[in-house]
Amino acid sequence: MIKTRSLAMLASLFLMMTGTASAAKLSDGSEGPFFIRKPLCMLDGACVANRSPTTPEDPDDPGDTDPPEEGDTAAPLLSSTTPPNDAADVWTTASPLMVFNEAVQKGTGNIVIQDITNGVVFETIDASGPQVSISENQVSLLLSSDFSNNRSYAITADAGSIKDLAGNPFVGISETETWNFTTQSTATAEVFASFPTSSARDTEAFTTDGKTYIAATNHYNGSTFNLNSKIYRFEPGNATPTTRVIEVASVATNGVLDWESFEVSGQTYLAFANFYNNTTYNLQSKVYRFTPGDATPLVEIASVATQGAAAWEAFTIDGQTYLAVANYLAHTGTYNQTSRIYRFTPGDATPFVEVASVATNGANDWEAIEINGRTYLALATLYSSSRVFSFTPGDTTPLIEVATVATNTAFKWTGFTKDNVTYLAVANMATGASSRIYRFDPDDATPMLEVASVASSGLNWDVFTMGGNTYLTLATNATSTSKVYIFDPTNTDPALRLVENASFPTMTAMSADIFTHDGQTYVSFANYTSANSWVYRFYP
Repeated sequence: MIKTRSLAMLASLFLMMTGTASAAKLSDGSEGPFFIRKPLCMLDGACVANRSPTTPEDPDDPGDTDPPEEGDTAAPLLSSTTPPNDAADVWTTASPLMVFNEAVQKGTGNIVIQDITNGVVFETIDASGPQVSISENQVSLLLSSDFSNNRSYAITADAGSIKDLAGNPFVGISETETWNFTTQSTATAEVFASFPTSSARDTEAFTTDGKTYIAATNHYNGSTFNLNSKIYRFEPGNATPTTRVIEVASVATNGVLDWESFEVSGQTYLAFANFYNNTTYNLQSKVYRFTPGDATPLVEIASVATQGAAAWEAFTIDGQTYLAVANYLAHTGTYNQTSRIYRFTPGDATPFVEVASVATNGANDWEAIEINGRTYLALATLYSSSRVFSFTPGDTTPLIEVATVATNTAFKWTGFTKDNVTYLAVANMATGASSRIYRFDPDDATPMLEVASVASSGLNWDVFTMGGNTYLTLATNATSTSKVYIFDPTNTDPALRLVENASFPTMTAMSADIFTHDGQTYVSFANYTSANSWVYRFYP
């Protein structure tokens, strides 16, 4: 029967889903997981075995080798800090970071970290020495030891300890009230935010009108795939994990696998991929206009026929929005489907207009990237090699295959750029598989060149940059932890191009989503085998 086939298929997709996380108390008294942090890299990208600097700099060179900028007499201004001022529950392994309004360099003097709780100096850092690492306008402090739990710290800086490229000195930080924070009370971290989900397949954070929202998919509750999926407003200033996400909208979905948020002319839209409704995979997937504060915040504006839709990808070319859908499985039980690309124009009599299609075998995901003004689409498929296409709307053949790569039940692609080089990271979900990162150059004889891998079956990568480092988060289904890695493609040892930086307990995390709110970085995980999905603060 169809339902039996669906459940068998789901069982084959979600291997190793019985991992558990160790319990810790949340701040509201309920139980949550702990995390383990493994800082192995300095923020300037140099990987070391501990927190102590290992590469001394020339003591006669404080770093001011850049040419001065003529006519600049303004002192550099401190724009933000990590951890933020007055932050609580900071990781003991956090690496303090200062962000200025312009590029800066090392000056002279000291940067002092004080243990306010005990009234002593925790560490004094020579601003011209190797414990200060600068990447353009970001200054990272490389501590010789971790902070202690349940302590308050303040950081001050001498005037002139940092200066801009013209030599104008930073005025410094003289008051302990300017930059202070408190570390977590115990070695086990608190989940920062928690919200109810049912076999969650995806959480996606997005911003509208200056506020952050999290869309969560509810896929299956043990008896039905026909569930409401939710939109939450993220309120980090509230007191407890369960009050830091507030439900603002709900919509009926059918085994939904993916949300995709995007904007057209300043209006936010949400597309969701309907997979199965207890009877059939041949369904209508829909797009909603999202207007928070309205009596009906989610209003359906378009729908399109899909076959076991696994994912949407939204992208723009020359001001026109396109939506690519990965069709995974049809009602007949065959994975050989046609995945499609639509021109999407809200307000038109026909908002969805198909402009391209391609035969796929268990399609799971599209990822759009742009290189030199051209758009490329990476396609992840479970039962065949994955492919990359160039996409030129309006051409006789708008999709042209430019690369193919052998993948092992590819679940998701994530594209990103580092130092003007484009990379594609694939999460391979098969048990025992490795998830891999490729350099992608469509003009090269070898367009997809593997540069790094991690021995972990994965379900989703996400990427962000901080302090000059590129971080990659991998949501995993094979263990009860998902991990963050520092990516350094220039390392001559391939084994050190992905170095574990942190790990988070998760319950078969189907997606990882990095987002920033008021200068603080967070990561949300969609937990498939838990009744709740979680948000953590991230302090690299």
